Amino acid sequence: MLLSLVTLWPAMAQAQTPPIPSFAVQFWDVPGRTGAISLSQMNRFGEIVGSYYDGADRKRTFLYAPSISVTTAIDLENLCTGGGIPAGWTFDFALDINDQGIILGNLVPVDPTVIEPITGLRPERGFMIDSQAASPSVVLLPEFEGIPKYRPLRLNESGDIVARYWVAGGSTGVFFYNPLLPDEPILLDVDAATVELGERVNGVAMVGGQANPRGTTAYRSFPELGITTYVPNLTNVWWIYGMNDQGNFCGGYNAGPLSMRIIGDQLQPLSPTRTGAWSINNSNDVMLGGGYLFRDDRGTTNLTSYLSGAKADITRWKSATTIMTTELGERDAT
Repeated sequence: MLLSLVTLWPAMAQAQTPPIPSFAVQFWDVPGRTGAISLSQMNRFGEIVGSYYDGADRKRTFLYAPSISVTTAIDLENLCTGGGIPAGWTFDFALDINDQGIILGNLVPVDPTVIEPITGLRPERGFMIDSQAASPSVVLLPEFEGIPKYRPLRLNESGDIVARYWVAGGSTGVFFYNPLLPDEPILLDVDAATVELGERVNGVAMVGGQANPRGTTAYRSFPELGITTYVPNLTNVWWIYGMNDQGNFCGGYNAGPLSMRIIGDQLQPLSPTRTGAWSINNSNDVMLGGGYLFRDDRGTTNLTSYLSGAKADITRWKSATTIMTTELGERDAT
């Protein structure tokens, strides 16, 4: 059974901060979707990018923007009225969107048999789309000498991008760069299993995530300073799913993995333990799978208790959250 995607929005403005805010459920979906869907990232305005499969089992990409429609996402091919997609290429992933509405993603050849000769892998081209433009178009990211294939992963408000690259034999690494500046990409001196990017703090950007091999620790890297540090005394970080601008993490530890966050150098287990900790904001709130939110001032709360509205919508929400809840925005008030 297919389930619609869902976003929570404040039900009404409050003159005074309530003990627990009240939210209404807004269900939405992509027209023509008949297969699986994957959400990549959400910005603070509730705009979401991701990928889905249509009735012909073709992988496609989308933007959900409440300012355009609260019930319907738009396919990126339909969004890009200004064109820009090279002949023979198609969308693969929409990977990130910042608060300015800039979408980051990658293209692949329409022909799945095309191989990049140096890596022996399928070629990719990174792109950006200004979704706020009068006629949005695909803008290709530059190619770099010595890097035959790369995939951009994260984008911040300063236009910084962190990407995973492949070289001869298929080995991988991570680099940091800004397409708005003439500088060459900075290769990170870290074996990274997962990669996250924060906003600039005091003019400096931070990259972080889980170090390889799995079951070791987390890292924080300042590419422009040439500094990489590792969280000390941790040997059981199994996965990092999110990082905030202070370099605090959420994810899983032990082989389970069990839900946790890392504040500074301290790993803090979270409950429910096996739902996964998927997103952390700058208040260190954590979105847990199964419809749970952890906050320092309230502990773990099932989001159903935050909801108002029709009983049918709330029942549908409970069903949906048994599958996954993954994205969390910043606090606007409470």
